[in-house]
Amino acid sequence: MDELSSLLQRLAIKAGVFHSGPLCGLSQFDKAQGGHLHLLQSGRLELQISGHAVQKIDQPHLLFFPRAKSHRLFSPDESASLVCADLSFGSGSGRLIEQALPEYLLLPLFEFPQLQRCLEMLFAEAFASEPGRQLISDRLSEVLITLLLRELLSRGKFQQGVLAGLCHPKLVKALNAIHEDLSQVHSLQSLSEQAGMSRSSFAQTFSEVMQCSPGEYLSELRLAEAQQLLLAGRPLAIVAEEVGYASLSGLNRAFRGRFACSPKQWLAQQS
Repeated sequence: MDELSSLLQRLAIKAGVFHSGPLCGLSQFDKAQGGHLHLLQSGRLELQISGHAVQKIDQPHLLFFPRAKSHRLFSPDESASLVCADLSFGSGSGRLIEQALPEYLLLPLFEFPQLQRCLEMLFAEAFASEPGRQLISDRLSEVLITLLLRELLSRGKFQQGVLAGLCHPKLVKALNAIHEDLSQVHSLQSLSEQAGMSRSSFAQTFSEVMQCSPGEYLSELRLAEAQQLLLAGRPLAIVAEEVGYASLSGLNRAFRGRFACSPKQWLAQQS
């Protein structure tokens, strides 16, 4: 499995299209609303991001806010045609991708011809009134973000975090080993061997690029996977085994250390 897929299968991107069509008046998005994707198909748009000057956009653009960021959209002549979606990169410790991305990206669509086919399908579905349009638009939005991440990876746009790790020729080998089987014992020695590095060099490079230790990253990923399995209704004992904890008590300790509650308490909070 390729490096991006091995990560994304653990940390699923979720999108929900909530607007498609002309933008009339002013739309406000605050810090409590999570991430957003705005696709300007045509027309003129003014963007006000908290703490920044107004930016005028008059060509097709992708506006990508991986996490909550206060911003406003305004179409001065009501010509802007948009598709807007809510975004989530997982709950709790599952936000490893979100944390590796900048606060926002404003990208002219002509610079990303690789996204064109997906964009055409998304605009066609979002602006239509066919049965299933909501579900299809949501899934296409998720595919679009995955394609965007792939393109940004290929252009070497990430300097730190898990996405930068996927670009590193040696660290990616260790990351793939972790992503493909969380139930295994991934020691510092075994991971450094996967990367073809000495233990000390691997630990230092991992910390500099990933902004955490190998143990911290593995713990975060295991808890993210445990959350997804719990939400899917898997029994606690099975979850503990599948994500690499030797016992249920080990999973309980990890949850309490990270979230200040047990897995059962966390699951009750989600519902």
